[in-house]
Amino acid sequence: LKSACFYSYALKLDLPTSNHHTIRAADFQRKVWDFYSGQPSPAPLEEAFWVLSLPEQFQDDIVKECPALVVLSYLLVAEVKLYLDPSAADNYLDIGRDVLRNMEPRLRTMIAETWPVELALQRLQSVGDLLRAQRSSPGSVVAIDFVVSHCREDLGWLRVALEHWALGERV
Repeated sequence: LKSACFYSYALKLDLPTSNHHTIRAADFQRKVWDFYSGQPSPAPLEEAFWVLSLPEQFQDDIVKECPALVVLSYLLVAEVKLYLDPSAADNYLDIGRDVLRNMEPRLRTMIAETWPVELALQRLQSVGDLLRAQRSSPGSVVAIDFVVSHCREDLGWLRVALEHWALGERV
């Protein structure tokens, strides 16, 4: 039986041009449980994006050592993509589901009991349904306030980004 992930599992990222980073599975697990259970806690997106930015071979190694870390990273990023790039969200969701499907049933059960995979999948479904309904409702208005911290920087990029995100709506 492969590991469902040891409590002490840590992914150390020592990159030549950055500080040393460590993603501890126990910390990531606590953060995703807090996020998906509705606690006032942000999603661990930085960790998820770090994991997914690794080459596929490294991700495959992590899947062998701590598969839930990879699965939840894909599911978190899939939710982000629902808002920013809906056409890419299904790709992230499919990869996360494929990692789950390729596990031995016993390991999949262990992960389901100790990681919020089902809560993540339910949230993805409900967020996707909500966003599809909002996008298909003619005349629906969504107000968004942005706070952008800058120091004498050109904010032209923000207009371009907002026009992309607004999908033809008034910016």
